[in-house]
Amino acid sequence: MKDSINSIQGSFGFHSKRGSLITQATAALHLGLSWADAAKIFSLIIRPSRPKHYRHRNELTPEEFIRVEEFTQSLISLPQLLEQIHISLHAFVLRFIGPEYVTIFTINSEKYLSNSDAQKIRHFMKNYCNLKEATRILSTSTGAVESLIRKGALNFIRIPGYHYRYPVLKISEVKAAHELKMASRKPSK
Repeated sequence: MKDSINSIQGSFGFHSKRGSLITQATAALHLGLSWADAAKIFSLIIRPSRPKHYRHRNELTPEEFIRVEEFTQSLISLPQLLEQIHISLHAFVLRFIGPEYVTIFTINSEKYLSNSDAQKIRHFMKNYCNLKEATRILSTSTGAVESLIRKGALNFIRIPGYHYRYPVLKISEVKAAHELKMASRKPSK
C-alpha cells in the first residue's frame, strides 16, 4: 500500500526523477549480455524486489545494475559443474532442469547456474542417489536393490522442491546397506 501512495518511493523512483536510470539495452551491452539474456536475468533478479508499480519498467537503477553485475560474475559454468559432479548433460537435464529444481542461465550461448543452485546440486549429488546409482554402490542388480526397498532396508525419500518423477535414496543408507551386505559375506570363525 505504501508503495502505491508515494510514486518516488525507493531507489527506482529517485533515479527515475533524476534521469539516472540505465536502459536494459545499455546494461546488457556493458555486461556483455544479449538483450534476451539480460531480460531473463533482470526478470529473475531485479523485478521481484521492486515496488509493484515499477516492475514493468525495463530500466535499472545504478544499484540494480551492480546487483546484476555481481550476479553474472558469480555464475558457475554448467560444463565445469558437470565435470565436478560426474554426471552427463542429458542426465542433469532429466534430473534437475525438467523438474525445475534449478534454473539455467544461457549467456552468449554458454550455460550457467547461480552459485546457490550449484551448491544445491553439489549437496544433492553428495547425499542422494537414484536407483541406478544405488545398484553401482551396492555392486548388485536393480532387482536386489528393489528387494531391499520392499524389505524396508532402504527407503525412498522425497526432497522438498525436487519434482523428479523417481524418488531418491540417501547415499548414507545405501552405504550402510552395502556394509551390512559385506559383513554378512565374511565367513565366521
